[in-house]
Amino acid sequence: MRKNKIAWAGALALIGIITTEFGIIGILDDLAKYYHISIDTAGYLLSGFAMIVALAGPIVTLYTGKFNRKVLMILGLLLFLTTAVVSFFSPPFWVLLLVRFLPAFLHPTLISIAVYAATSNAAPKYQHQMMSIVIGGIAIATVTTIPLTTYISGLVISWR
Repeated sequence: MRKNKIAWAGALALIGIITTEFGIIGILDDLAKYYHISIDTAGYLLSGFAMIVALAGPIVTLYTGKFNRKVLMILGLLLFLTTAVVSFFSPPFWVLLLVRFLPAFLHPTLISIAVYAATSNAAPKYQHQMMSIVIGGIAIATVTTIPLTTYISGLVISWR
């Protein structure tokens, strides 16, 4: 049962990570209006995040391979949480860009740690099931929390 809890914790972590990455899509127009910038410039919040994930992610994942995975996962999730809170209060656009880009460096690392933690604690015949639970967090975020962020943003006057 404990092994299953680890997989579900990993799925929950991936829901948060993916929501942080893609949840901004639905509010780019609101951000552009708020900061008086073009939608193209606001799009850097998403494309810059993705670029950092693609370019720095593999290097950071290899470099952090010798670190304690549990500590790295906790610190990484705290970084995601902290930058989300700072994003909420960031008046200048450049501050928002900076705090959006910081967690992108650990994005692939946290996903690999979540998958590793779930599969390494399971018997070989259950490893694929544990991995599917963790990766299922991506699907859950895609169909629930990402649209939910857009919906919630539409309920209030400001994107914040």
